[in-house]
Amino acid sequence: MFETNVRAGAAMPQTQAGVKKTGRNDPCPCHSGRKYKLCCQPQADAQAASTRRVDTALSGFLQEAIEHHRAGRFPQAESLYRKILHAAPDHPDALHLLGLIAHQAGKIELAVELIGRAIRMSPSAPMHYNLGVALQAQGEMDAAMTSYRKALALMPDYAEAHGNLGAALQAQGRYDAAAEHLYQALALRPEDAGAHSNLGVVQQALGQLDAALQSFRRALSINPEYAEAHNNLGMTQQAQGQLDAALQSFRRALSINPEYAEAHNNLGLILLLRGVLHEGWREYEWRVKHRSGLAYLADPRDPTRVLPRPSTQLPDDLDGKRILLVPEQGIGDELFFLRFARLARQRGAWLAYRPSGKIASLVQRAPGLDAVLHSDECPPNLDHILFVGDLPLLLGADRVDDLPPALPLTVLPGRRAAIENRLATLGGRPLLGVTWRAGTERNAGQSKSLLFKETDVSLLGHALSAWPGEVLILQRHPRAGDIERFQCALGRSAHDWSDLNENLEDMLALLAQLDDYVGVSNTNMHLMAGLGKSARVLIPNPAEWRWMQEGPESPWFPGFNLYRQQQGGEWSGTLARLTEDLQHQHR
Repeated sequence: MFETNVRAGAAMPQTQAGVKKTGRNDPCPCHSGRKYKLCCQPQADAQAASTRRVDTALSGFLQEAIEHHRAGRFPQAESLYRKILHAAPDHPDALHLLGLIAHQAGKIELAVELIGRAIRMSPSAPMHYNLGVALQAQGEMDAAMTSYRKALALMPDYAEAHGNLGAALQAQGRYDAAAEHLYQALALRPEDAGAHSNLGVVQQALGQLDAALQSFRRALSINPEYAEAHNNLGMTQQAQGQLDAALQSFRRALSINPEYAEAHNNLGLILLLRGVLHEGWREYEWRVKHRSGLAYLADPRDPTRVLPRPSTQLPDDLDGKRILLVPEQGIGDELFFLRFARLARQRGAWLAYRPSGKIASLVQRAPGLDAVLHSDECPPNLDHILFVGDLPLLLGADRVDDLPPALPLTVLPGRRAAIENRLATLGGRPLLGVTWRAGTERNAGQSKSLLFKETDVSLLGHALSAWPGEVLILQRHPRAGDIERFQCALGRSAHDWSDLNENLEDMLALLAQLDDYVGVSNTNMHLMAGLGKSARVLIPNPAEWRWMQEGPESPWFPGFNLYRQQQGGEWSGTLARLTEDLQHQHR
């Protein structure tokens, strides 16, 4: 994405112009009263000759260093740059190019310091550009964009600076501005595969999926071995429901770069979505490296040590093995994957778990675990430590028709009584719970996450307007105006019980009392499954893997009714079917 090649056009020192020279017969500038030729000129001429010889030598060293640099002989180039700086400590080109060497060696702070010194001596567009590259590598996006803009002020047709400024704006979620600079970069360099791919990422984030496909394909026509463009193409194909094509794109990316964690993860998610579990879990394992950059989990006993991926070291025989499970992703994911704990114990494993605080008391009462720990506890004599999401990989769970049921959950009697007393103040049954949004929409610079789920709050309210009883809003952190729009479409008041999301013991007690629940996939759906109840789940398109590619049910949530968003983002037909089903069941 970011170009750090050595530029042939690096700025060279300029001789000072406009200073009047002293004539041979003029009075000497030292004010001795003697003529210049009889006083200081001989010494000045000798110094000038020496300077010319030094400049000639330094110029030769610089050209030789650049040749080494371009050829990838970095140690030889660095040695010559340092030799130049020993003779001329403020030599701007040597400082600049030594900064590039530092960047290419991963010494980003040193690169920023050296290139910054070069700019203070003799600024140029390539210097500002390469400083921006180094700052962007540090995550200093605002400072990097300032450097790119300074480069463009000096050289408006600097294609690479337009491209990197566009990439930085994209990373901040400023997609329209990013597209403008990427288009300018491509107008200057139409064969820039990286700029085409970056433009595709921006177009995908803007919902311009057809244009994004075209941009990724253009990038690949220029560079067929561009793994990132194959991966990006696959993500866009998946967003359009072209799963066969997406699988092919992810596999092509991995054929180019077998260690490409994001492509492995994306491939795994589609395989799981299709119920291809055996291969899916092994690809899903790469999610950790994709998120953190680490090969796997940092060992809680020694954080400087990174544990190997489970697939490389887990045994077939679990009898007597002591295993620590640690949480990851969201609370719902913890509850979802803990369904496999009982299977591990049945095969002889001893299991300890360190849950997130909000579900610690729920998990403490659930079967399948030998120990539930605080976040900083680590049992002795452990054989294995792994994320809870890798339990199915550990157990070889590869059949969708033989999946374990959800982790059983029980309501505390005191919480049940308190919720029943609160419900008694309402109008009576039947009781309907409602949620319309869950997950994080997107991080800056990323396309919309499959883990973000949302339906139109007004359309949902209208679809539920014929509900014969009380409606309870269970939306976590509703946005301003959400509840008002929902009630307006519902045609009456609803009860805002969203505060229960902060105490899952209370939420569990309420869910046990509901007659029905309609919502997108969230933690409450996992709680409902743990209670042995069902719900009606609104599934955005494309679907998250645990809800499967198609069908009215998922094998992970038997008995749950699924309402899938139509292709193109339409909910109207789906919500009409929801209305019919509710009226049929709750007349």
